[in-house]
Amino acid sequence: VRPRLGWLAGLALALAVWFNPGFRRLSSQVISDVPGLTVLLLGLVTARWADARPSWRRDAVLALCIGLGAHLRSALVILLPAVLLVRVWAAAGSGVDRPAWRAFAVRQAALVALVLALLAPWSLRNRLVAPEPPADQTRNYSYDAAMWHENPRDPASPRLSPGDILGRADRRSRQLVRSLGTRLWPYGIDREAPLAPGELASAALLLGAVLVVALRRREAAEVYALLYAALVLIYFGYHPRLALPIYAIGLAALGDLLRTGAARAVGARAAGAVAAIALLALAAVDFEPRRGWDRLQEGHQRRLEKARALRARLAPDDRVAAVAGLHDSVYLERSIWGLHWAIRDAGDPAAAEPIIDKYAIDTVLVGDSKRDHEFAAYLEQRYGAPERAGSVRLWRVRP
Repeated sequence: VRPRLGWLAGLALALAVWFNPGFRRLSSQVISDVPGLTVLLLGLVTARWADARPSWRRDAVLALCIGLGAHLRSALVILLPAVLLVRVWAAAGSGVDRPAWRAFAVRQAALVALVLALLAPWSLRNRLVAPEPPADQTRNYSYDAAMWHENPRDPASPRLSPGDILGRADRRSRQLVRSLGTRLWPYGIDREAPLAPGELASAALLLGAVLVVALRRREAAEVYALLYAALVLIYFGYHPRLALPIYAIGLAALGDLLRTGAARAVGARAAGAVAAIALLALAAVDFEPRRGWDRLQEGHQRRLEKARALRARLAPDDRVAAVAGLHDSVYLERSIWGLHWAIRDAGDPAAAEPIIDKYAIDTVLVGDSKRDHEFAAYLEQRYGAPERAGSVRLWRVRP
């Protein structure tokens, strides 16, 4: 954003994002969103560099950024159509002749081919090692199954109708507006509660700024944000972290409009300072880097105590399962198989038995969540009284 806002307002914008509590939370998690945003920004800078002096060498560097970046964060693929749309937009407005259009088309086809070539090896690898469907250890079998099929764990299940896919947009739009309207911090808010006027206004301001700047500047950043938002509206799932690229680009677009408006009011020289002050004020308002950490720390301590109790009861060669063993697996540093998806798909706790047999499970852990209590009743009826390890019950399900 430095070429648009100047270095002072650009720095203020970076600080406003950096000290946002949602960004702080995401930066402390082992997920791809924050590194993905970094690679997206690198791709946008590279796209601007490639278009400044078009050449196949620069396009090759851009293709490397997009293709390799997509291995880190799949949504980086959307940068390719964003760049292509911006280039077509610019070429259509420049009045190029037919031979120039042919050369232009060949250049874009080469960019697409190189990106696809970079994506192909991993896609082929995934096909070669794909497990037998349906998936029993993950929520989704693949992106394809999750997006287009009735059972996200089974690519052989019937395909969703276009109406079913587009029908996601109503719920996703409210979720996205809440994430943007709370500036990436919708945690602790009732997800089903009506949207507050402030949330609607803030989200409308960010998305409106993206649209206005996209039409005015015709650059890849805002076009990417619009394409990405369209994908989120029909995506198979949602989490507030999905709003991060839209928030960052939207805030930059808002700063752009603010600087433009300030230039008309106070002159071009002072406009950057006005934008910087506004963005620094936002950073100050949001300055609560450890917001929500008390709750996270309490959860961390509970899991540490649970892990200590379980280590005292589990042998190194025990094969362990849980209804959902994601966190236990991390804290115990061992494989823990999950039973949740099989039980959920079948609607019957007895559906855990084939998973127990398939992975040679001998010990099942049950915690104190609602779904754990329901499963515990089944286990007690079939296997008798459990052992205890702190708050966790253990059933030895196979000799």
